[in-house]
Amino acid sequence: MQGTLLTILVLIFVCFLFLLWQIVHGMEKNGNKYAKKVLTQQSYVSNAIQFKRGDILDRNNTKLATSKLLYNVVIDPKTILSKDGYEEKTIEALKNCFEVDSQEVQKIINQRKKSQYYVLLKNIEKSSVDKFNKCVEEEKKRAKKEGGQCKIVGVSFEKIYKRNYPLNEKACSVVGFASGNNEGLWGLENQYNDTLNGVCGRSYGYYNADGSLGKTVKAAQNGSSILTTLDLNIQSITEKMIRKFMKNTGAKNVAALVMNPKNGEIYAMASNKQYDLNNAFDLSEVYSAKEISKLKDKEKIEKLNEMWSNFCISHAFEPGSTYKPMTVAAALDENLVKDGQSFVCDGGETISGVHISCVSRFGHGNLTLEQSLMESCNDVMMQISSKMGKKTFYKYQNIFNIGKKTGIDLPGETSGSCYNEETLGPTQLATSSFGQSLTVNMVQIASAFSSVINGGTYYKPHLVKQILDDNGNVVENIEPTVVRKTVSEQTSAYLRKYLKATVEDGTGATAAIPGYSIGGKTGTAQKIPRTARKYLVSFIGAAPMENPEVVVYVIVDEPNVADQAHSTYAQEVVHDIMKDILPFLGIYKDEKAAKKAEEKAAAKNGIVATEKPKSTEAAATSTPEATKQPKKDTETESYDLPDTVKTAPTPEETASVGKGVTE
Repeated sequence: MQGTLLTILVLIFVCFLFLLWQIVHGMEKNGNKYAKKVLTQQSYVSNAIQFKRGDILDRNNTKLATSKLLYNVVIDPKTILSKDGYEEKTIEALKNCFEVDSQEVQKIINQRKKSQYYVLLKNIEKSSVDKFNKCVEEEKKRAKKEGGQCKIVGVSFEKIYKRNYPLNEKACSVVGFASGNNEGLWGLENQYNDTLNGVCGRSYGYYNADGSLGKTVKAAQNGSSILTTLDLNIQSITEKMIRKFMKNTGAKNVAALVMNPKNGEIYAMASNKQYDLNNAFDLSEVYSAKEISKLKDKEKIEKLNEMWSNFCISHAFEPGSTYKPMTVAAALDENLVKDGQSFVCDGGETISGVHISCVSRFGHGNLTLEQSLMESCNDVMMQISSKMGKKTFYKYQNIFNIGKKTGIDLPGETSGSCYNEETLGPTQLATSSFGQSLTVNMVQIASAFSSVINGGTYYKPHLVKQILDDNGNVVENIEPTVVRKTVSEQTSAYLRKYLKATVEDGTGATAAIPGYSIGGKTGTAQKIPRTARKYLVSFIGAAPMENPEVVVYVIVDEPNVADQAHSTYAQEVVHDIMKDILPFLGIYKDEKAAKKAEEKAAAKNGIVATEKPKSTEAAATSTPEATKQPKKDTETESYDLPDTVKTAPTPEETASVGKGVTE
């Protein structure tokens, strides 16, 4: 029995030794094979490949925003330390080409001896990368000549893109800016963020079945570019004329808008608050160091938002008399007034016990419908609105898109406000007729005015005309959008005639340019509180009036003078802009008409009735104060509104009670 048990134990022991021998033998023979199979299941690195954000271009393909190619310098400490001499030579090359601290680099390498991926430097220019690659090539030639190995190892480069604005502050309030992670924060950068952005790619590193290193790359998809309606030449001229006005006179705010009345394309948008898009958080472009030092963090944020905002779409104001063309057009279209019809202005109207004066305190006397615009008569506008009644007046406010957003392709548009049919009382009806008690943004007035002079078609204002792929091919054409018909062709023809007369022989004479057929309307709005006698003055003009191709709208908010109520401040800016941009648009001077205009001016003995008073301050400041100025020889454009005349509540203010204009 014991012998049998011993035999069994011996057999088990022999079997165990045989199995142990098999395992050891198999490990020696196939160990590398098994190790390689394990490695094939492991990825050694996975890195994102950044896409290139699309460009923002003006209509002539000039880059307003682009993505600049830069590089990250990546080191592989494990490889650098793999052989003697590698570390010293590699660090020397890094120091010479990228001006890094050699001791700091050595410290980083030795702290990460097993690492194969470490970003040493970011946002490096291509010139520095080229210099390093040249060093590597020279080192390879030396190694080949001496029969050795290249000792500059373990350094690679990742392509990255940084948003860049080549023209700095040009069209800043329109273009906007993006963050470092390609997130559009303002302007077109924000509005078209998804279009401009692409999709990141990725590189995967792994071991092949034979144990060698392999790599798979999924390429990034670059973003699309947008071709805007902006014209850099017109934009530059517009900004230049605003700077000129700010230097010579100054104001709290000055803004200008240039657009095509035939299709709603915006050629230029600008204001006096400009900033460098490459340094969008730097307030020093607008405020002094002393002013900035006094700001608390919350105030800095408010000032930044104010600096970034696009005045042309984000600021709501009472337009004043630039609204009168819409009032007259509506009445003509409803056959409530006729061309050539006469009115009597006695200096104002008393409505519901409230006296509302005209710009002529003693009255203009007898005026035709055309002359009521030429002389900017409030009294006639109030008589016309009375004929219209609140139902018809409100109907045309909707037709002209007043109190509603235009839908322009920019973020931050305000809707403005106007009284609705229920809340439009007799006083509000009267004051709304000449552009008080309702509020608008500049694009609303420019779009409505364009429809009045272009034959009666309201186009949606827009800033982008094409989407382009990464190779510049057109992916999408954005066609002009017709929103609605506003007035008849006949009404539009009358208004073109009236507005041309306003510039040639009326209150808009300062905007006239000899040899050009220009029409337009002045605006002088008394701000709240009325007793403060602060004014926002404006002028909207078009050319050529026989077939308008361009509209220029300028507002000057609280000009830096004691007597603010003169639209000539805005007219002079429109005049200067038009004089320079019309040739760019292929609109040229009629020399015969120019000579005739000069003879007409000479007949007046050189006296310009609309000459504006001069500012006594040499330059504007960020917070201008009113100053003394010489007495103005001509009649003031101001009028007195009682403080009881308020502006209409905004849609947000009326939403809680379910009344007012909806967006």
